[in-house]
Amino acid sequence: MKELFSFDFDWLSEEFGNDEDRCTAAEVGLRVGDIYLTELEDLRARTVRQRMRVSANTLALWLAGNWWRLRWEAEPSHADLDWRMSHCLAAAGGGHVWPNLFFCGDGETMHLDLKVTEHFNFPVRYLRDVSRMIPIVDFESSVDQFIESVIARLEASGLCNAALITLWREIQHERHTPALAAYRKLEALLGFDADECSESLMEKLDDLSGKHGRGAIEEMAAACGPDAVANMDALVAHGKPLAQPITIPASAKIRTGMQHNHKKLELQPWQIADAVAKQARSEWSLAPDEPISAQAFAGIVAMDPTLLESQDAIHHTPMSAGFRNGEAHDSIAIILDKKRDTSRRFGLARIIGDHFYSKPEDRFLPATSAKTVRQKFQRAFAQALLCPFDGLMATIGDHTADDDAIQDAAAIFGVSPRLVTTTLVNKGVLDRESLFGLNADYN
Repeated sequence: MKELFSFDFDWLSEEFGNDEDRCTAAEVGLRVGDIYLTELEDLRARTVRQRMRVSANTLALWLAGNWWRLRWEAEPSHADLDWRMSHCLAAAGGGHVWPNLFFCGDGETMHLDLKVTEHFNFPVRYLRDVSRMIPIVDFESSVDQFIESVIARLEASGLCNAALITLWREIQHERHTPALAAYRKLEALLGFDADECSESLMEKLDDLSGKHGRGAIEEMAAACGPDAVANMDALVAHGKPLAQPITIPASAKIRTGMQHNHKKLELQPWQIADAVAKQARSEWSLAPDEPISAQAFAGIVAMDPTLLESQDAIHHTPMSAGFRNGEAHDSIAIILDKKRDTSRRFGLARIIGDHFYSKPEDRFLPATSAKTVRQKFQRAFAQALLCPFDGLMATIGDHTADDDAIQDAAAIFGVSPRLVTTTLVNKGVLDRESLFGLNADYN
């Protein structure tokens, strides 16, 4: 059963603060299912309670002020202060102590990441250490309902000119105006607050969207931030002329099967990717759980196998990517930027996965380090295609925690040891702590 995210609250009487804060003083709980993310220890009263006593107006202002970035901006590899201020509830301020709760979205799912913190000299201490995934639409709906309730309270108290009301009207107008919503989404993907990005950068990205597809440029924005234009120009100028053509058999059939049979279901990206990888293996007459050699992989897509095996095939571009010609449904051109042969195999598989996942109007298929749902699908597809779980378990047996066994399995399947470990972690065979200290390169 799906766990619902919700706010529950009761209004309180308050004598201190400005009009808005006094009016909206409340005991507020944030819940996922039956778990209160706001469970705390009141150090002065020496009690434990499930809800925090705060200004609901302050909370609503923080949610509204960061709405576009919370909705669209993915978690970066290295979160800076600006990202934390927009995604961690502890930054809400207003003189209150807030939980150390991070909201990390990928476009379709919101990761709620709550850590226990020791608040020295503070009156409360939050007790929960929780990690939960919820659909982004549930997050939107709950935030909308909470903010609307706070606004109703303000209006009932005669505070019709409160800053929250004005801000929320603007955001609602933007959300329901397609051109404005697309503009705000791109700003957020770049890592900017509303109207903080230069018009010239937005115009350049809009121009690139017309040439290469909106979805493709949004992926570049999420991965590269303000450097998206420079990286895109480098890929087109230096990468595209060197790109090698490949043909992906049964591409249209696999894409149709994914759209009709998988995307309509409430599945995680990795679950969809796993099903698509299984269908691809079937369409390409591959055994469901056997390794794919470099020669076989190259033969499937009609490419020169030296592009997967030789370091002479390396191209120094910002990332691996694919280029569609806009005509043949099965044909694209690829550029691979990685040094290791396992990384190039993984990059090729990611681009093939993106060809299945992305919209037909996207003529550019980037394989980036961003944590968007599209990139998650790519990685999960490549993992399932190159290193199927059942085949991996048959190979590794009971030695899942043995480094030598992991190295041997990686060599057999032509992938990195980290990918093997990641597969075992994602399937629940190993604890997530097993990934700590490993090379950050997924492939």
